[in-house]
Amino acid sequence: MRRLEAGIGQLAWVASQDWMCEPWIVAKTGLTVLEHQARTVDNFLQLRAELGGLVIPVIQGYGPRDYDRCIGRYQDNGVDLAAEPVVGLGSVCRRSRTLEAVRLIRYLQDHRLR
Repeated sequence: MRRLEAGIGQLAWVASQDWMCEPWIVAKTGLTVLEHQARTVDNFLQLRAELGGLVIPVIQGYGPRDYDRCIGRYQDNGVDLAAEPVVGLGSVCRRSRTLEAVRLIRYLQDHRLR
């Protein structure tokens, strides 16, 4: 990351690797959604410790309750997502119905995430 920032210039933020939680992805890895979420949060915590506020958290899940669990995992690790300037939202780019993604984003607005 430091090499990228030196080569590119002033990065506003970077996201750590997050583990997608779409059912077909979880089936391919043989892991659970909970394990994908744990790996997502662990990657963030490790990079945040090394790079500070440059690294943004990404919440992962597939349904609303999945995202709630991921938010809880961040909270359990002392990360206040509502205080973060930017929070990434994972597993939405491949949604076949735009309305589904809009509903999810509206649901997550209740958590005051940006």
